Amino acid sequence: MLKFEILWRSPRRRETVEAERVVPERGFHVFYVGNDVVKSVRSALVEGVTRLP
Repeated sequence: MLKFEILWRSPRRRETVEAERVVPERGFHVFYVGNDVVKSVRSALVEGVTRLP
């Protein structure tokens, strides 16, 4: 399982999500474990998504 960090725009905060992969789809970042969606965030609301070591 990989860890990803979401950097939100407003209010500025960071959130960590555990998932196998993240896929940008139609204006969203979608986090998956297998074929199940763990979290879906609107791309316009985040500065970026980073994979953590």
